[in-house]
Amino acid sequence: MLNATAGFIASGKPVLLLEHDLRPITVEIGQNVSQMIINAGNRLNCPIAALFGDAQPYQGTNLTWPIVVDGKYNDSSNPIKGTIGY
Repeated sequence: MLNATAGFIASGKPVLLLEHDLRPITVEIGQNVSQMIINAGNRLNCPIAALFGDAQPYQGTNLTWPIVVDGKYNDSSNPIKGTIGY
């Protein structure tokens, strides 16, 4: 997965990568992939719901999540970071 991600980043082409973090090893790989994307500097790393503009992707909650606006994603108001009350 890490080599494939490096190849996608190097290609310069638009790519949508989906992560499925179900086990400790996939969480670790997901963290490494996210850091690779952030370090690339020319890629957007965000949840799929944010990309599609869905600020409330989870049923049964009124938490509002950040979305992509003008090609940028700012997760400073991410509710799981404790910046917004429940």
